[in-house]
Amino acid sequence: MINNRQAVSVLSMSTMAFSACFAVWVIFSIIGIPIQTLLELSETQFGLLVAMPILSGSLLPLPLGILMDRYGGRNVFVIVLISTIAPLFLIGSATEYWHFLVLGLFIGVAGASFSVGLTYTAKWFPPARRGLALGIFGAGSAGAALTNFAAPALLLIWGWQSVPKVYAIAMAVVVIVFWMFTYDDPKHRNTTSPALKEQLALLRDPKIWKYCQYYSLVFGGFVAMSLWLTKYYISEYQLDLTTAALLASIFILPSGVVRALGSWLSERYGAYVVTWTVMWVSWVCLFLLSYPQTNMSIKAINGEDWNIALGLNVWVFTALLFVLGISWGLGKASVFKGLAEEYPDNLNLASAVVGLAGGIGGFLLPVMFGALIDITQINSSVFMLLYGATCVSLVLVYFTFGRKHQTDAIQHAKEEVEGNAILLSMSDIVAGQRKALKETIGHSLKSFSQQLTMVMNDPPALEDKLESLKSTLEHYKYLYVLNADGVQLTANLSQAGRDEDQLGRNRSRRPYMQGMFDGEDFKLSESYISRNKRRPSLTAIHAVRSDTAELTGFVGVDYDLRSLPTKGALFQGTGEWRQMKGDPSIRSGLFQQQRIQSRMDDNIDDVLTLLEVLML
Repeated sequence: MINNRQAVSVLSMSTMAFSACFAVWVIFSIIGIPIQTLLELSETQFGLLVAMPILSGSLLPLPLGILMDRYGGRNVFVIVLISTIAPLFLIGSATEYWHFLVLGLFIGVAGASFSVGLTYTAKWFPPARRGLALGIFGAGSAGAALTNFAAPALLLIWGWQSVPKVYAIAMAVVVIVFWMFTYDDPKHRNTTSPALKEQLALLRDPKIWKYCQYYSLVFGGFVAMSLWLTKYYISEYQLDLTTAALLASIFILPSGVVRALGSWLSERYGAYVVTWTVMWVSWVCLFLLSYPQTNMSIKAINGEDWNIALGLNVWVFTALLFVLGISWGLGKASVFKGLAEEYPDNLNLASAVVGLAGGIGGFLLPVMFGALIDITQINSSVFMLLYGATCVSLVLVYFTFGRKHQTDAIQHAKEEVEGNAILLSMSDIVAGQRKALKETIGHSLKSFSQQLTMVMNDPPALEDKLESLKSTLEHYKYLYVLNADGVQLTANLSQAGRDEDQLGRNRSRRPYMQGMFDGEDFKLSESYISRNKRRPSLTAIHAVRSDTAELTGFVGVDYDLRSLPTKGALFQGTGEWRQMKGDPSIRSGLFQQQRIQSRMDDNIDDVLTLLEVLML
């Protein structure tokens, strides 16, 4: 069983360490500005300087993933943290452009903390809780805002050379705290890996490259803008370094924090819907941000010219960036949710490939920003480039997933209508059996709830007690316990063993939970078709209460209707042949018709089975 205390500690420390690494990863966004002045660098050279850490941080996740399978995520994460300390110290003593480029590659190791921490953290949580946990971990990308808050203050007090040295000391502290409060589980290590042929097969799938394009925009664009925005504010609006960095953090901080919200929205509404919305919001924001500062002169007939200044003031510009940052934060989560749905059996490799593309985008975009400004001498050309990339993404999203999403939605609606029609047509038959079934199951669950009262706050003892009780229950599919909020506390227990996939699942919104929070003690659901397995099902829920009648949780049982015993025939039709009555001409024409194959014919075995079990 997963240790919840250790899992929460691992998540907290990994998020802290990732935040620190992201702050280091974008350190040149602040100290690069005085370095550019010192070395008299062009905009392209500045773009290469700030992008060098992104390059190494993007290339290292794949080899580090191999090391993690052998040595464990905790050990590799610590190595990543330690490897940044010495290069940070040396940056303060560098004097040549190439010194900064080389040291930038070394501190770029910090960028690999995302893939290392993501994999390390994921293995501590069951699938039902993994999405939220990884969303919280991903919020560590807001660590870039730490650099925008801390680095300008350090720079003004002690000079830019002090900033990387203070960061090195802080990173040493992070290493110690991380090592003290994290854990290693040898069972999380994987000694086997897919064959090279299997891994390369994924690269032949056109969809994976389209995911790469989306992520290179929402993540690569986020990284690139995090590196460039402070300089943009200084150049475009003539702000001082501290104010420019503070305003840039209005884009950076929300974009990192809302990643957890993006995971939730993708779970609720689907990855396609969230990604599609993100792309449209980005398209609108980037279109407005692309407009350069313009002075227009209109000739009047009286000889007096009208001079009109068009452009975004600093507050409108910042508001648009805030919206753009939030949309990209949601998009970072929705892309990985889409990957999980598209490549469930090869998710690690798919995530590595897409993550690499995002990192490469974060490296190339600042260099391209600098080149565009050197060529055009227009600051907003950086947003023109991102606007073009967004247009490409919108087209790809529509033609790759939009039509499929519409087809799937129509098919799902048809299945829902057909399934509901079957269930409604059988409702009168099923109603006759519910009373006897309700009494039998209700009596068993009432006994269970009384015996579980004393162990509700002790998950190991709770599951042991449930194991001892399940032998007294017949014909069930799954047995489990929920807390007072409807979140699953135990694994699904079945006659075949334990299934931890649903551990931590929130069932409070399921139809069979309606009324259970308002004082009801027992409920037997209506017959339904299960969402995942598409089997005819029934769920029984009983409240667990303390000695003072306070609600402490619920005990639930899922049944497969096909496994329930027959209660006897509910309907016996006559075996005699019956003649159709009516107009003879119509009747004769009817008998001469020939049938064509229908969907009912194709699925007749499933339909007959469903009818049979619902008539029991």
